[in-house]
Amino acid sequence: MTRPTYAATTTDRDTPWPMIDSIVDADAVVMMIADQNDREDPWEGPVPNHVLRFKRYRCALLPVADIELDGHGHDPDLAAAYSRTASCEFPPVVHDPVDRELIDGYHRVHACLLRGERTVLALIGIEEDADPPWVRE
Repeated sequence: MTRPTYAATTTDRDTPWPMIDSIVDADAVVMMIADQNDREDPWEGPVPNHVLRFKRYRCALLPVADIELDGHGHDPDLAAAYSRTASCEFPPVVHDPVDRELIDGYHRVHACLLRGERTVLALIGIEEDADPPWVRE
């Protein structure tokens, strides 16, 4: 699967990730997550429905303290490996601000904590969808 192109990106950067303060549609977020996880079917599993809780996402620096990490497992060795790579090399995490939890990116957040960083690049849900697609069907 090839990395998707986001409308909010510019050609003067080395990464295809959205720029701070840009707005990204939920469908593009689903595709980004599928690409990161090498999924053949981007709509497989519970993650797309969680993403589609919001119509759009705003790219911003999110304080790690605003993320609920309790109760979510992660591989400490993978987080440690991620921590040896600069944050800008990774795509933004995806955050649900209503539940204060991550939709995608637990290892990246734990890597930020290991590096001593207080913020993480995140796509933060905005425009909560009162009638999400799975309810309409």
